[in-house]
Amino acid sequence: ALLGLRRGRGVRVDAVAARIVEALGLDEGRATRVKRLYQRLEAGLLDPRRVDRRVLSAVAAALGVAERDVPL
Repeated sequence: ALLGLRRGRGVRVDAVAARIVEALGLDEGRATRVKRLYQRLEAGLLDPRRVDRRVLSAVAAALGVAERDVPL
């Protein structure tokens, strides 16, 4: 569902990862790892209950939706 939402909004994975990096105040060098983890989240390979609220907020902002509308 998260993958479909992102694709439907026309947002690239790199844009979502960049928003997460920014929101968490991470070094830009972490973007590749964040991107991989986000892709695993989209694929249902990570437990969404373990996702930090700041990540959820960043994903929602990147997709232009409310946090409650992010399907995790």
